[in-house]
Amino acid sequence: MPGVKLFPREHVAFETTLSKEETLKRLRQIAQQNKINAEKDALMPYFGKVEGEKFSLEHKLDARSFFFTRVAGNVDVQATGTLIQVIIGLRWFGNLFVILFSLVLIPGLIGELATYLNTGTSKNLLMLALLCTILYGWLVIEFNWRSKAFKEAFQKALDAQIVEYK
Repeated sequence: MPGVKLFPREHVAFETTLSKEETLKRLRQIAQQNKINAEKDALMPYFGKVEGEKFSLEHKLDARSFFFTRVAGNVDVQATGTLIQVIIGLRWFGNLFVILFSLVLIPGLIGELATYLNTGTSKNLLMLALLCTILYGWLVIEFNWRSKAFKEAFQKALDAQIVEYK
């Protein structure tokens, strides 16, 4: 499996020997749980919906997390069981931050660095860019940690194996 990704989005496929109906039943149980009576595992902070063969789960609001993960996927029948294709990513605020960081802050940082090297000024903006870079690093590390925890719990909940990883 690959290491840390710089853009917080993953495509993962799980394969289980469970029937499609049993898989969807377990996904509905995960989607309908609430924080009070949920089991204490990595899927506990997720809620969502299952519609037909498609599902989406979002991370519940939590004081420890600033950028929340979102999981969307679909369930397909295979000869050997069921295939669950999943996209793990960020909700809109996290994606907005990544886009702004990529399109605005990186070019701005390069321009400010050039100005700083030529004139010796612009230290305040350079510090702001450094702060945003640290925040982005935190986002990537937290996403990778939450993604790994989700995949492990998802495998356990659905008796599944990862068969594809992009």
